[in-house]
Amino acid sequence: MSESEGSRKATEDDGKPSESDTIQKIIKFYLNHERYQKVQIEIRECENKLWTERESYNATWALINSKEKSVKDLEKKIETLQHEIAALVIEESSIADSMKRIQQKKEALEKELSPFQMKN
Repeated sequence: MSESEGSRKATEDDGKPSESDTIQKIIKFYLNHERYQKVQIEIRECENKLWTERESYNATWALINSKEKSVKDLEKKIETLQHEIAALVIEESSIADSMKRIQQKKEALEKELSPFQMKN
């Protein structure tokens, strides 16, 4: 067997890959392919987690918006009730004033009638 017919070495000058180069390339391909598959799985897991996080994010904002609306509605209701209270206070004050005037008129009438009541 001549040198050219022996096993090929990685350093041969004919430009053809040796058997060990080919095996290493195949191993590297499978390792890269395995890593590629792992990365693809990791990407899918991240995408699923991202989708879940987005759903949670959207649900949280929907809840916040709902609570903000509830707060605004309650603030409006409180304002309306405060106006009602103010109106009732004014009405009560007006009634008290009316009662005071009625009492004064009653006392004036009683004073006017008192001379007539003594004669009877």
